[in-house]
Formats: sequence, structure tokens, C-alpha cells
Amino acid sequence: MSQVPTDTPSRLKWGRLHTASAVVAVIAGAVWYAWPLIGGDARTVAVITDEVLIDALPHLNKEIRERGREVVALSPVPDWCTLAAGVGDLELDDDVRFLVLAVTERGDCSEDPVVEVLETLEGTGVDPVVVILPSSYLDTEAVSLAPEVRTAVVGHLLGGPDQLNMPCEWWDDCPDDGEVPVRSGDGSLTDAGLDRIARVVASIIG
Repeated sequence: MSQVPTDTPSRLKWGRLHTASAVVAVIAGAVWYAWPLIGGDARTVAVITDEVLIDALPHLNKEIRERGREVVALSPVPDWCTLAAGVGDLELDDDVRFLVLAVTERGDCSEDPVVEVLETLEGTGVDPVVVILPSSYLDTEAVSLAPEVRTAVVGHLLGGPDQLNMPCEWWDDCPDDGEVPVRSGDGSLTDAGLDRIARVVASIIG
């Protein structure tokens, strides 16, 4: 006569626990993505980049969402002048609270494009967050920004444009030499460098 294995109940119990854990993990992931819509204080963050900083979008999405906000990526622009020409036509949803402006080049126009962009946004209920990258237009030229404009200055975390490595921060997976690569040999920002920009922007927005 065949016998039922004596450990069948424990196997069934383990199977139920494993299934329950998987369900909890799925629910937790769904809540994480839906939280900006659930939380009453959450407001959307729109982001405009250029081609230099477009790879920062996944990092910005992660860091900003972890603070309970939704992120919407708008079409990239080549420079500030192009942005100034089109900022008045931006179609922003009513729940957009912040607009991250991560643009490095000035472009070709007669007026100060940064001032024009910020003036256009005044009174819209949208707070601009201006990213200032080392060696970018805003970093090298004397552009007058009002004190209330939120600026994400990242030079202290990225170093100069020729600096490839920077000392580790507390969030880095730090190698033995105590430095992480923030730029590649061609000068483009690494994931570690882009992550540093995202963390500064997210902390300013809160």
C-alpha cells in the first residue's frame, strides 16, 4: 500500500507561503507605481532635457518617484533658445507642480533665453527647477536668476568637464580606491554621474 509522504503538510505550507510572498511582492510593486496617484500630496514633475542629459531620465524617474511624485518626460530640446521659443505652447497637465529644465547649450537668439523661459512660467503655478551642469551655458555665463528659482547645481558631485572620477558618496557602491567614474573617456556622463544629478534634483523638489 502506498503511503503519503509525512512531509506533505509542510510542503503545502511552504507552497502557500511562497505564493503569498509572490503576491505581496506584486502588490507592493503596483502600489509603488500607483502611489503618486494615490497620495494626496503628490504632484507631477515634468522634465525637459537636451540630448546631453536625456539619459538622466531613468535616474530622475527613480529618485523622484521614491519621493511620491509622478514623472512626465516632455520632448527634448537642442538648446535654451529653442525652449524659449516654444515654452509658451507647452501643454502641461493641471497636476504638474514642477518643471525640471536640464538644458546645457544657449543656442542662437538675441534675448536671454533662460530669463524668457522663467518669465513665461511665472504665474502658471509651475515651479521651474534649473539644472546647472559644469561647463554648460548657465555655468560659464553670468545669467541672472531670481533667488526663488530652484537651481540644481551639481558641480560639487561631478567635478570639471575633464574629471572622470569623483570620491564616493554614501549611496555609491564604492571600490577600494574610494572613487567612482562619473564620466566616460569621451566626456559623457556615466550612470553614476547621471544618478548624482537625479539625486540633487529630487532632493530640491522634495
